[in-house]
Amino acid sequence: MRNRELLDAHIHLQGFGAGLRRYLARAVAAGCSVFITNSTTEHDWQQVLTVSTESGGQVRAFLGIHPWQVSREALQSLPRLEQLLADSSSGVGEIGLDRACEVDFGLQLELFTAQLELAQRYKRPLSLHSVRAQNEIILEIKGLRRGIPFMFHSFAGSPQQAGQIIDHGGLVSLAFSLLRQQPERVKKLLAYLPLSSILLESDAPEQRLPPVATLQEYGVAERVQTDGAWVIPELYAVVARLKGISLEALEEKVWENYQRFSVGL
Repeated sequence: MRNRELLDAHIHLQGFGAGLRRYLARAVAAGCSVFITNSTTEHDWQQVLTVSTESGGQVRAFLGIHPWQVSREALQSLPRLEQLLADSSSGVGEIGLDRACEVDFGLQLELFTAQLELAQRYKRPLSLHSVRAQNEIILEIKGLRRGIPFMFHSFAGSPQQAGQIIDHGGLVSLAFSLLRQQPERVKKLLAYLPLSSILLESDAPEQRLPPVATLQEYGVAERVQTDGAWVIPELYAVVARLKGISLEALEEKVWENYQRFSVGL
């Protein structure tokens, strides 16, 4: 039997606290072999790096400041972020723009562009958070002097929005939150997305699963409700069914996309 190579393209492992090792062991047993763990604030950078270092290569660290955590104080931490990027092979994330949060958008944009510059300087991939700000993010990425890999995490937008990301060389990372959309919208998006554009993620432990009835509608196994380690393999199964392809074909293509995305790590 072929060894499974499942990717969790966006997770916050530092959020599991004392339960981290138990979660990782279960997730690996369920088939996950690589986890991209993202910081959200300057206060968890070292924790993210430690988790990555101690994983033996299974956990890839991404460092950055989430738009919800933006402040004038956070701006002062940028020299430290640059030093950590210079001293490690970390990506940059979770960064982005969010028009739905209370943080001043101008300040968000200032810190976002500064972190983009660091990603470009050190040629590191980006894990992006976007809420009602995709146009602004794409505009900033277009302004970079040279392209770097990027993905929009927990994407649940329209085919047109996905097309804009793909046309500019980006990837879309899907999570179970997508299933909160109307079924026809979910099917339309997945029918549109080329396999070469897809990553899959849990966004654990931050993201709540859709209601039980919704998961049942999509044939998601009950074990997901009691054991979050099964989120990724079940998400692969749902996406493969909705795309009308074999699970093996999806696994192989997502892994290829990850290899392309992770250049520079």
